[in-house]
Amino acid sequence: GGGRYLAEETSLAHRPGLDMVTLQDRLHRRLAFGGVCVTETHDLEHVRFPMNLTLPDLTQRVVGFGGAAAMVHPASGYLVASVLRRAPELAEAVSRALGEPNASPERAACAAWRALWPKERVRARQLYLFGLEALLTLDSARTQDFFSAFFRLSPYAWQGYLSGTSGTASIVRTMTATFQRAPRGVKASLIRAALSTQGVHLLRTLR
Repeated sequence: GGGRYLAEETSLAHRPGLDMVTLQDRLHRRLAFGGVCVTETHDLEHVRFPMNLTLPDLTQRVVGFGGAAAMVHPASGYLVASVLRRAPELAEAVSRALGEPNASPERAACAAWRALWPKERVRARQLYLFGLEALLTLDSARTQDFFSAFFRLSPYAWQGYLSGTSGTASIVRTMTATFQRAPRGVKASLIRAALSTQGVHLLRTLR
Protein backbone atom coordinates (compact mmCIF):
# COMPACT_ATOMS: atom_id res chain seq x y z
CA GLY A 1 0.00 0.00 0.00
CA GLY A 2 0.93 3.64 -0.24
CA GLY A 3 2.76 3.10 -3.50
CA ARG A 4 5.00 0.43 -1.98
CA TYR A 5 5.20 -3.03 -3.54
CA LEU A 6 6.87 -6.32 -2.80
CA ALA A 7 8.98 -7.69 -5.65
CA GLU A 8 10.53 -11.13 -5.29
CA GLU A 9 12.91 -13.23 -7.35
CA THR A 10 13.24 -16.85 -6.35
CA SER A 11 14.73 -20.11 -7.50
CA LEU A 12 12.53 -23.13 -6.88
CA ALA A 13 15.29 -25.70 -7.15
CA HIS A 14 18.85 -25.56 -8.38
CA ARG A 15 21.97 -27.55 -7.64
CA PRO A 16 24.02 -25.75 -6.43
CA GLY A 17 21.64 -23.04 -5.22
CA LEU A 18 21.78 -19.70 -7.04
CA ASP A 19 23.67 -16.94 -5.26
CA MET A 20 21.96 -13.74 -4.13
CA VAL A 21 23.79 -11.54 -6.64
CA THR A 22 22.40 -13.59 -9.53
CA LEU A 23 18.88 -13.47 -8.13
CA GLN A 24 19.06 -9.72 -7.54
CA ASP A 25 20.32 -9.14 -11.09
CA ARG A 26 17.50 -11.26 -12.49
CA LEU A 27 14.94 -9.32 -10.49
CA HIS A 28 16.16 -5.96 -11.77
CA ARG A 29 16.22 -7.20 -15.36
CA ARG A 30 12.74 -8.68 -15.01
CA LEU A 31 11.35 -5.44 -13.60
CA ALA A 32 13.02 -3.39 -16.35
CA PHE A 33 11.62 -5.71 -19.02
CA GLY A 34 8.15 -5.15 -17.59
CA GLY A 35 8.59 -1.40 -17.68
CA VAL A 36 8.73 -1.08 -13.90
CA CYS A 37 10.81 1.85 -12.66
CA VAL A 38 12.10 1.36 -9.12
CA THR A 39 12.47 4.78 -7.49
CA GLU A 40 13.35 3.66 -3.98
CA THR A 41 14.09 0.46 -2.06
CA HIS A 42 12.74 0.45 1.49
CA ASP A 43 13.72 -3.03 2.62
CA LEU A 44 15.88 -5.74 1.09
CA GLU A 45 15.48 -9.28 2.35
CA HIS A 46 17.62 -12.30 1.55
CA VAL A 47 16.09 -15.70 2.32
CA ARG A 48 17.74 -19.07 1.93
CA PHE A 49 16.42 -22.32 3.32
CA PRO A 50 17.72 -25.86 2.90
CA MET A 51 15.64 -28.16 0.74
CA ASN A 52 15.23 -31.87 1.24
CA LEU A 53 17.21 -32.52 4.36
CA THR A 54 17.39 -36.17 5.31
CA LEU A 55 14.67 -37.41 7.61
CA PRO A 56 15.64 -37.13 11.28
CA ASP A 57 16.23 -40.21 13.40
CA LEU A 58 12.66 -41.25 14.12
CA THR A 59 13.75 -43.25 17.18
CA GLN A 60 15.32 -40.36 19.10
CA ARG A 61 13.74 -38.83 22.20
CA VAL A 62 14.13 -35.23 21.01
CA VAL A 63 11.19 -34.49 18.71
CA GLY A 64 11.78 -31.96 15.97
CA PHE A 65 9.14 -29.89 14.24
CA GLY A 66 9.02 -27.72 11.14
CA GLY A 67 12.35 -27.48 9.35
CA ALA A 68 14.02 -29.47 12.12
CA ALA A 69 11.79 -32.41 11.21
CA ALA A 70 12.39 -32.10 7.44
CA MET A 71 8.84 -30.84 6.93
CA VAL A 72 9.74 -28.45 4.09
CA HIS A 73 7.80 -29.64 1.03
CA PRO A 74 10.36 -31.36 -1.25
CA ALA A 75 8.74 -30.06 -4.44
CA SER A 76 7.49 -26.58 -3.59
CA GLY A 77 9.51 -25.44 -0.58
CA TYR A 78 6.29 -24.68 1.31
CA LEU A 79 6.34 -25.17 5.07
CA VAL A 80 3.94 -22.94 7.02
CA ALA A 81 0.67 -24.56 5.90
CA SER A 82 2.03 -28.03 6.63
CA VAL A 83 3.18 -26.97 10.09
CA LEU A 84 -0.23 -25.50 10.91
CA ARG A 85 -1.99 -28.59 9.57
CA ARG A 86 0.13 -31.12 11.42
CA ALA A 87 0.58 -29.34 14.76
CA PRO A 88 -2.79 -30.59 16.11
CA GLU A 89 -1.93 -34.14 15.01
CA LEU A 90 1.35 -33.95 16.90
CA ALA A 91 -0.22 -32.45 20.01
CA GLU A 92 -2.95 -35.09 20.06
CA ALA A 93 -0.44 -37.92 19.67
CA VAL A 94 1.77 -36.64 22.50
CA SER A 95 -1.21 -35.98 24.78
CA ARG A 96 -2.60 -39.45 24.18
CA ALA A 97 0.79 -41.10 24.79
CA LEU A 98 1.37 -39.20 28.01
CA GLY A 99 -2.08 -40.15 29.25
CA GLU A 100 -1.45 -43.88 29.02
CA PRO A 101 -0.71 -45.89 32.20
CA ASN A 102 2.75 -46.90 30.96
CA ALA A 103 3.62 -43.41 29.71
CA SER A 104 7.27 -42.44 29.35
CA PRO A 105 9.28 -39.83 27.44
CA GLU A 106 10.43 -42.51 25.02
CA ARG A 107 6.88 -43.65 24.25
CA ALA A 108 5.69 -40.07 23.85
CA ALA A 109 8.53 -39.31 21.44
CA CYS A 110 7.79 -42.47 19.47
CA ALA A 111 4.13 -41.48 19.18
CA ALA A 112 5.11 -37.98 18.11
CA TRP A 113 7.38 -39.22 15.33
CA ARG A 114 4.71 -41.65 14.12
CA ALA A 115 2.26 -38.75 13.92
CA LEU A 116 4.70 -36.57 11.99
CA TRP A 117 6.07 -39.26 9.69
CA PRO A 118 3.70 -42.20 9.21
CA LYS A 119 4.77 -44.65 6.49
CA GLU A 120 2.35 -43.16 3.95
CA ARG A 121 3.86 -39.70 4.39
CA VAL A 122 7.40 -41.06 4.08
CA ARG A 123 6.46 -42.74 0.79
CA ALA A 124 4.87 -39.51 -0.46
CA ARG A 125 8.07 -37.66 0.40
CA GLN A 126 10.11 -40.13 -1.62
CA LEU A 127 7.85 -39.57 -4.62
CA TYR A 128 8.29 -35.82 -4.30
CA LEU A 129 12.07 -36.26 -4.11
CA PHE A 130 11.97 -38.39 -7.23
CA GLY A 131 10.00 -35.68 -9.03
CA LEU A 132 12.45 -33.01 -7.93
CA GLU A 133 15.45 -35.02 -9.11
CA ALA A 134 13.78 -35.40 -12.50
CA LEU A 135 13.05 -31.67 -12.66
CA LEU A 136 16.68 -30.82 -11.93
CA THR A 137 17.75 -32.62 -15.11
CA LEU A 138 15.74 -30.28 -17.36
CA ASP A 139 17.19 -27.24 -19.10
CA SER A 140 15.36 -23.90 -19.11
CA ALA A 141 13.21 -24.58 -22.18
CA ARG A 142 12.16 -28.04 -21.06
CA THR A 143 11.46 -26.77 -17.55
CA GLN A 144 8.98 -24.30 -19.04
CA ASP A 145 7.44 -27.08 -21.13
CA PHE A 146 7.18 -29.26 -18.04
CA PHE A 147 5.34 -26.64 -16.02
CA SER A 148 3.06 -25.83 -18.95
CA ALA A 149 1.99 -29.48 -18.90
CA PHE A 150 1.75 -29.55 -15.10
CA PHE A 151 -0.51 -26.51 -14.83
CA ARG A 152 -2.81 -27.82 -17.55
CA LEU A 153 -3.92 -30.40 -15.01
CA SER A 154 -6.99 -29.71 -12.91
CA PRO A 155 -6.43 -27.23 -10.06
CA TYR A 156 -7.36 -30.03 -7.67
CA ALA A 157 -4.43 -32.12 -8.94
CA TRP A 158 -1.67 -29.52 -8.96
CA GLN A 159 -2.84 -27.75 -5.81
CA GLY A 160 -2.85 -31.04 -3.92
CA TYR A 161 0.61 -31.85 -5.24
CA LEU A 162 2.13 -28.49 -4.29
CA SER A 163 0.41 -28.23 -0.92
CA GLY A 164 1.41 -31.71 0.20
CA THR A 165 -2.17 -32.77 0.89
CA SER A 166 -2.23 -35.53 -1.74
CA GLY A 167 -1.71 -39.17 -0.84
CA THR A 168 0.70 -41.39 -2.72
CA ALA A 169 -1.94 -42.61 -5.17
CA SER A 170 -2.90 -39.04 -6.07
CA ILE A 171 0.76 -38.05 -6.42
CA VAL A 172 1.36 -40.92 -8.83
CA ARG A 173 -1.73 -39.96 -10.85
CA THR A 174 -0.55 -36.35 -11.05
CA MET A 175 2.92 -37.42 -12.15
CA THR A 176 1.48 -39.76 -14.76
CA ALA A 177 -0.90 -37.13 -16.12
CA THR A 178 1.91 -34.58 -16.36
CA PHE A 179 4.09 -37.07 -18.22
CA GLN A 180 1.29 -37.84 -20.66
CA ARG A 181 0.80 -34.14 -21.43
CA ALA A 182 4.50 -33.29 -21.69
CA PRO A 183 6.20 -32.90 -25.09
CA ARG A 184 8.50 -35.63 -26.35
CA GLY A 185 11.76 -33.96 -25.25
CA VAL A 186 10.55 -33.60 -21.68
CA LYS A 187 9.35 -37.21 -21.63
CA ALA A 188 12.79 -38.40 -22.74
CA SER A 189 14.48 -36.44 -19.95
CA LEU A 190 12.04 -37.77 -17.35
CA ILE A 191 12.60 -41.35 -18.48
CA ARG A 192 16.38 -40.90 -18.22
CA ALA A 193 15.95 -39.49 -14.72
CA ALA A 194 13.81 -42.47 -13.71
CA LEU A 195 16.47 -44.88 -14.97
CA SER A 196 19.34 -43.04 -13.28
CA THR A 197 20.98 -44.40 -10.14
CA GLN A 198 19.28 -41.76 -8.00
CA GLY A 199 15.91 -42.39 -9.61
CA VAL A 200 16.08 -46.14 -9.13
CA HIS A 201 17.16 -45.68 -5.50
CA LEU A 202 14.26 -43.35 -4.72
CA LEU A 203 11.71 -45.61 -6.35
CA ARG A 204 13.03 -48.64 -4.46
CA THR A 205 12.40 -46.89 -1.16
CA LEU A 206 8.67 -46.87 -1.93
CA ARG A 207 8.41 -50.59 -1.24
